[in-house]
Amino acid sequence: MVFYATLAAFGLAFVVFGLIASVVAAGVLVEFVVSNRHDRLARHESVRTHYRRLVLTH
Repeated sequence: MVFYATLAAFGLAFVVFGLIASVVAAGVLVEFVVSNRHDRLARHESVRTHYRRLVLTH
């Protein structure tokens, strides 16, 4: 019985960690897209032109 309680605790910890990691990853992605959008709009570029320029310069 103790084995199942320990297993459930590890499973719950794994799910919570996964949820926290997903929220952090989504926040980083949103910040990246928003910062690129401000730069792109300042130069009056389309999305395609902006990312094409990024690929060619790296």
